Amino acid sequence: APPSTLGRRAFAGKEEKKVPPETPEEVTKKLKEQRDYWDNQERSKVKVILSQWGGLLFFGFWCGIAWLGKKWGEYEMAIVEREMAEPRRYRRRSEE
Repeated sequence: APPSTLGRRAFAGKEEKKVPPETPEEVTKKLKEQRDYWDNQERSKVKVILSQWGGLLFFGFWCGIAWLGKKWGEYEMAIVEREMAEPRRYRRRSEE
C-alpha cells in the first residue's frame, strides 16, 4: 500500500473537530470572563503570604541558621582565647 493510504487508515477512527473561527469580539469576551487560577480573596492569609514570600522566608531561615552557627563559633573561640591568655599554670587542666 502506498504511504498516503496507510496514514489515512491509521487515523481513520479519529476525526478532527472543526471549530468555527472566532471573531475578535468573541475572543475578547472569553478573555474578560476568564478567571485567574488563584484568587487571593478565596485563599487563607497564610497561604497568600507563603506563596508570595515563601522563597524569602526559606532563604531567611537558612541565613538565620548560619548566623546562629557563626555566633556560637565566636562564643566558643572567645572562651578558648580567654583561657589561652592566662599564664600556663593557671589554665584548666585537660581531662586526660
